[in-house]
Amino acid sequence: MEKAERLYQKMLAKGFDTTTAANLGVCLIQRNEFGRAAYILKQAVESGGDIDAQNNYGVCLKKLGRTDEAIDYFESLEEKNAAILTNLGSCYLERGDIKLAEQRLAAAVINDPEHADAHWNLGLAQLAQRKWKGWENYDWGFKTKERKPRPYYQMWREWLGEDLSGKTILVWGEQGIGDEILFANCFDDIQKRAGKVVVDCHPRLAKVFERSFPKIDFYGTRKSDDWSWTDDYQIDFQTPMGTLPRYLRQKDKDFPTKGYLIPDSERVDYWRDRYPGIRVGLSWAGGSTKTSGEIRSFPLERLLSLLTGPKRDGVSFISLQYTPCYHEIAALASRYAVHLPHEEWALEDLTEQFNLIASCDLVISVITAAVHIAGAMDIPTWCLVPKGVSGAWKFTDGPDNIWHPSVRHFHQSKTYEWSDVICEVQKEFGPWLAQKQL
Repeated sequence: MEKAERLYQKMLAKGFDTTTAANLGVCLIQRNEFGRAAYILKQAVESGGDIDAQNNYGVCLKKLGRTDEAIDYFESLEEKNAAILTNLGSCYLERGDIKLAEQRLAAAVINDPEHADAHWNLGLAQLAQRKWKGWENYDWGFKTKERKPRPYYQMWREWLGEDLSGKTILVWGEQGIGDEILFANCFDDIQKRAGKVVVDCHPRLAKVFERSFPKIDFYGTRKSDDWSWTDDYQIDFQTPMGTLPRYLRQKDKDFPTKGYLIPDSERVDYWRDRYPGIRVGLSWAGGSTKTSGEIRSFPLERLLSLLTGPKRDGVSFISLQYTPCYHEIAALASRYAVHLPHEEWALEDLTEQFNLIASCDLVISVITAAVHIAGAMDIPTWCLVPKGVSGAWKFTDGPDNIWHPSVRHFHQSKTYEWSDVICEVQKEFGPWLAQKQL
């Protein structure tokens, strides 16, 4: 790409050419230099660049976080192919305008029925509205590389909802830890249908899964190329973990009404003894650049009034933050004399993180795996949900979480604006605390 960029720059030095500028823009996009790409692609578009150049310019605006500008630009284009409609739809998803996203993405699928990104994003828009037909589009995630296939995909027949009586089915994880925890709510249902269930899961989850589902065999080999253990089974079907809901969660009433994961009771007692009184776990930052971490997070200091409000005697606030946060905690202690324990070793050991979270009377968190961990164990959880974010389809509009009945949503009304959400949490915390202190 660097060599191609130099060649295109030399060509443009001899005189501006729309096609050359558009190709240079593509090189810069491939190198994640979206600011420079936007500059050159804007010139290409204004000089009569084709529909691909127009689409790439809009992509740059989106990547630069100029979502509103990208939407206005895409909508202004007279001709909209599947790529433009898909990017427009994904912009609406990022802004939290789910219905508009669904409309544009459905149009993209009509325009090009084989456009994988259109199907994938349409599925997210549908699932965010509890339209469970979206599972079919969700499976297009393998073609977009949002979901990672394992060799099992080619080794055995895919389960498509057939009768599993007397059959052995292999279920395999293919996304993040939070996703595996979420989709584990289907394990009981698939186990009741099948003669035998074996699961290839994330190694950090194997112990918790084994304790919670003793009739299922678990192998923590998802991060390994060793699947020799499959030789011990006569496997009839295989299915990705994220595809289980397509057949087991087709209606609202199919979802769990209680938690399904079990912590180590002795270790839970250890944490309760270590932090007596009322325990409240906190997490204020989550995600990465790819998963909209900057939208999902805020500084710890924003929770100061929650930590120092009235009647806090007997309350142990505990950090559940898995990202580096010592500087924030130290600053809070230095400036405001606020003590916030941070058990880093327990948070790094996922099995112990389950036990620590299970000891809490309440978890208050932005969207992180901690929300799924707490919800999967029926721990009361207040989730601070941003407007427009990757993965928000799991945290639909309204206060209730259909995946985890113990999780309550506090929704942003505007992207990046946390004040109203934090104020609402503080307002609700007082009565909750008073009830616990009775």
